[in-house]
Amino acid sequence: MRRILPLFVLVLIAFTACKKESTNNVYSDILVRVENNTSAALIQVNSCGTNYGDLQSHAVSGYQHYDEVVAFPGATFTISEEANVHAGMGYCGTPPLPYLEKGKYTLRIYEDANIYSGYNAVFEKE
Repeated sequence: MRRILPLFVLVLIAFTACKKESTNNVYSDILVRVENNTSAALIQVNSCGTNYGDLQSHAVSGYQHYDEVVAFPGATFTISEEANVHAGMGYCGTPPLPYLEKGKYTLRIYEDANIYSGYNAVFEKE
């Protein structure tokens, strides 16, 4: 139970930290895609409130448009039978939150033995 609670908090932060574009079809110039730079298939990759679907090892998703994206990279996904694996950073603190500048970004998910989940993430501007 002690291991599940911190993971649950990170997942909750990841889902609420990013804000998806409104439905008025007027997009800003922030585009984000996800790259699976691991040896495992990632199932149902979620980041910034968007489900990017399944990503095979070393695959890249399509771009998603956003008005604003919190500058803390993170994603949740499933690997095999492990539920809700988190990669990257969460945000715990007081606003104002830092946001990404306009541009194209790749959220790169990679294996990292120094992280509790074994996975980390980074935004790379293109």
